[in-house]
Amino acid sequence: MRYLFCTIVFCLISGVSFGQYAVTLDTQMNYLPSFQINSDIHRGASAQKVSLSATNYSVEAGLHLSRGYDSSIDFSYGFNAAKVFAETYHSIFKVGFEFDRFFVNDYKRSYEEIGSIIEDDITESFQPYLEWEWAFSRSVSLFTQTGYRIMTSVTRRVTDIKYETNPVTGEKTPVNHRTKETQSFYGSGFELGIGLSVIIY
Repeated sequence: MRYLFCTIVFCLISGVSFGQYAVTLDTQMNYLPSFQINSDIHRGASAQKVSLSATNYSVEAGLHLSRGYDSSIDFSYGFNAAKVFAETYHSIFKVGFEFDRFFVNDYKRSYEEIGSIIEDDITESFQPYLEWEWAFSRSVSLFTQTGYRIMTSVTRRVTDIKYETNPVTGEKTPVNHRTKETQSFYGSGFELGIGLSVIIY
C-alpha cells in the first residue's frame, strides 16, 4: 500500500498528464556479480523481475516483483520511478531509482549465547540506475539497465539471557533474552539488467 501511495504522489508531483499516459508491462533479467544481504555475499547471482508502469514518455512510475538472487531469498517487491534525460529517434536514456523490500528465508538467528547475532528477515534497499531503451516498434522496446544497490538491515546482538533450570536434570534452557539493536547501511553491489517492454494500454 505504501508503494502504491508513493506511485500516485510521484505522478502528481511530476505533473504527469493522465490523458497522455501509457501503461507498460516489463520483464527483466538481472545479473549481480556480487550481491550482499545481511552478512552473506552471493557471487554470480541472477534475478527475474516483472513490473507494471505508467508513463507519459518523459516520466514513469511503477511497481515491480522480483524472484531469484539466491535460494536464501523468497522474493522482493518495490516501487520504481524514472525520468527521460535524453532521446533520439529510436533511443531513450533514463535516470531512475527503485526501492525494494527483500524477504529472506535463511539468516542468522541464535539466542543461546551472549553475543549471538539475530539478523533481519526483511530488509530494504535503494538503487539508483541508468537505462537505455531501444524502441524498435511503436509498442515494443528492448532496454538495458545498470545500477548500484544500497541495503539497510537491522542486526540484534544478544546481551542477556534468562534461563530455566530443569529440577530433575539440572539442565538450563534459555527462555528469554535481551538484545541490542543496530541498523546498518551498506553497499550490496552492482546490478546489470536486460529486458523487454510492451505497451499494453
